[in-house]
Amino acid sequence: MWAVDQKSSLTFANYVSTSNTERLCEAVSRQRPATARLICVFQRCLKCARPLNPVQYFNLNIFNTMSYLQAPDNLPEPIDDGSALHLTGLQLPPIALQSTRGELVNLSQYKEWLVIYCYPMTGVPGVPLPPNWDQIPGARGCTPQSNAYKEVHPQFRSMGVDVFGISTQTTEYQQEFAERLQLPFLILSDQQLQFQQALQLPTFESEHQTLLKRLTLIVKDGVIETVHYPVFPSDADAKWAMAYLKSRLK
Repeated sequence: MWAVDQKSSLTFANYVSTSNTERLCEAVSRQRPATARLICVFQRCLKCARPLNPVQYFNLNIFNTMSYLQAPDNLPEPIDDGSALHLTGLQLPPIALQSTRGELVNLSQYKEWLVIYCYPMTGVPGVPLPPNWDQIPGARGCTPQSNAYKEVHPQFRSMGVDVFGISTQTTEYQQEFAERLQLPFLILSDQQLQFQQALQLPTFESEHQTLLKRLTLIVKDGVIETVHYPVFPSDADAKWAMAYLKSRLK
């Protein structure tokens, strides 16, 4: 087995070029603690590995399908079940949540504009999502959604808008995700469901876990001004938030 470090790209390239998808998937799964470095090495190998014929490139599709950078086609679209209608006009609860930077964040104390996107859970490259995850309307797409916010984050900041993501995953889990994607904003952990219960945010259950349904709050001076729910497709959410704020900040 190859070692995952900055000097291993050639070794890994040779491994990739001679292995099948099942072995590669097993290798990625065994290297979970070094996921971020593994992805970097893998990307370099895709560029430098020689020779790789079209069949071998097709086999490397495991990188795209299990890195969750893109949502698959034909996902079921969520419907508006009315579970977010009560949120507009509510004050954010004075609850401090742990952030990916290690500090506590009380969103109710922020003045001016906030974008808070709530999402179910992010996947880890090489690790399968919960069974039937893609069949749950609105569940898939957390990584593309976060990447979309990353891309337009400079525009939000130029408008004086802060962006936060929230899920019920642990801070440690979120930190791996934020580091891997190099997110320029904080992700907050509502692992104890305090924020969710205070606002009665819509949820669903998967693998004995309570997860947030995907929705986005636009907040002004601690008060929810509008809600995007349901969100679909997930990577269009940042554009929706940007368009709304531009209309309000004219």
